[in-house]
Amino acid sequence: MWAREVFRVLYSPFKAFKEIVTKPDVKGPILILVLILVTTTAAQYVFASKLSIETYFHYGNKQAAPPGTANWTESTAHWNSNGNISINDIDRIDGNFSIQSLVFNDTFISMNITDIGQFNCLEETGYKALSFRIKWIHQDGKFPSFNTTLRLFSLGGSYYFRNLSDLISNSIDTWANRTVNVGLEASSEWLEMNSPSWENITGLEFEMSWLASDIGNLTMRIDDLFFGKYTSLLATDIYSSTILPSIIDGVFIFFFNWAIFAGVLMICTATLREKVGPWKTFFVVMGYIFSVTIVYIILRAVLISALPELRLQYEMWKTWDPNATEAEMRIASEIVNHQIQKYWAQSWIYQFGSYFIFAVDAWTVALSLIAIRTLREISWKKALVIALLGYVVYFFLRGLLLG
Repeated sequence: MWAREVFRVLYSPFKAFKEIVTKPDVKGPILILVLILVTTTAAQYVFASKLSIETYFHYGNKQAAPPGTANWTESTAHWNSNGNISINDIDRIDGNFSIQSLVFNDTFISMNITDIGQFNCLEETGYKALSFRIKWIHQDGKFPSFNTTLRLFSLGGSYYFRNLSDLISNSIDTWANRTVNVGLEASSEWLEMNSPSWENITGLEFEMSWLASDIGNLTMRIDDLFFGKYTSLLATDIYSSTILPSIIDGVFIFFFNWAIFAGVLMICTATLREKVGPWKTFFVVMGYIFSVTIVYIILRAVLISALPELRLQYEMWKTWDPNATEAEMRIASEIVNHQIQKYWAQSWIYQFGSYFIFAVDAWTVALSLIAIRTLREISWKKALVIALLGYVVYFFLRGLLLG
């Protein structure tokens, strides 16, 4: 009987709670816990299937990087510029150095690296992104006026190019951390010169220009430069390593919520001078209300499955790095929020899922009302006051104690 009542609470709560109050069985809430853990694990799988992450970095360390990329900004080899090119061991982001160029009394600065081999950005397993850090300095703080360009060289003097203005920081002397999509899927973001091929990318160039009236001393620095591949989170060890901790957390959170919720409702009932009755019976009956959580988890998983893939930059590895700094964790969080806002937030599917939590809150209050009314045989008005007050207190306690 208790197994049937777990589900009947959702579609026929009056009959369900009459049966539960008559024969309260803790096996019901335990079954709900098991179903929550199973559906949560499935939902995590769905969510992970929608995330792809750059795989060169694992817990903050480069792994299996393309030949030479780890050293691209560690020496001046293969770099060219219209100015004085050198390495900078003070102003750097990754490794020991950044690459910099200084141009004096000019309106134009460029840096390019060639002879890096041939990078295949065409195949399904090919490179899908180019990541870099860039900083520019104009002695008078003037923003580049035109021809702010990023080029990707191919064979025979051909190349892809795109405007760089939206990729550099608006603030002078500030590092900008950027990732751009490359390959056939990203062709709409690039213009072409002399029919280049994504199958053979042999170098790249950063270029900035100013008006003649803005002539001055110019500086450009590049660091943390590499081509990246995106791999499904399911194919990394991140997903498997989070399953057991997630289950443990799920068990703790369930019993915590159950104890707080039932305890608050008991206190509210006693405060209004109503008999609580045997605490064990009251506790078990309130546990059945968490059947709503199963519906919420399943619906969220279904909605997420309909959303597009999110591609996360390599900084996201810091989310699972126990040695990550607060700043690195903040960057990782900003990356996720940015991708969600860009690709998910405008979708009605995502918005519906965000607002459904309020429906779950209302549903929980309604079930609490029916349970209290059935359990103590008090007026609907007093039962509603207990249910509303109890849920409000529970809501704030949960947020305070669980963060």
